[in-house]
Order: sequence, then structure tokens, then C-alpha cells
Amino acid sequence: MNRSIIKEGTWLYDNKALSKIAIEYRDIAYGSGDYEDSVEVSEDRLGEFFYIIFYSPAEKDRIVSETGPFGSLLEAEAHCVNTTNGTINWQSK
Repeated sequence: MNRSIIKEGTWLYDNKALSKIAIEYRDIAYGSGDYEDSVEVSEDRLGEFFYIIFYSPAEKDRIVSETGPFGSLLEAEAHCVNTTNGTINWQSK
């Protein structure tokens, strides 16, 4: 599996605590494994996918949550803005 952080930034958790956030590229979308789900959801898929990684506001490098897969970087970025109530600040690379 190929994966790499392609975008990092910070956002305000609860509008007060500065927290790290990242978007990671992966070449696989893991399925749920649940036989009751559709094949698109239950099976692993190869391709280009993006996941959002949320870090703890108290422990800088501890991952507390991730969400995805998103089919494009733009889709992942839009979800980040919505999820963080627009408090996100991306770092330039």
C-alpha cells in the first residue's frame, strides 16, 4: 500500500484548541467487510483515495480519528472546511 501525507494544517477544536489535521493519499480504499453492505462498500478497492486524519489537541502526534475515503483531493478539502467550521489553516509546502 502506498500512502503519503500530501497536505497538513491546523484547525480550532471547539473553537479554542489548536489541533493538527492532515490529508493522506492512499492507493487503496478499505472495505467494511460486512456481507450486508453493497460490494462497493464491503470490498477493498484499488485506486486513488484521500483520507482526513485528525490529531489530538493535547498530544500533537496522536491520531484520534480519520475519515474517508474521498475520491478527490478537492472533495477531501471541502469536507475538512465543513468539519472544522472553516477554522482550518493549511501549511504551505
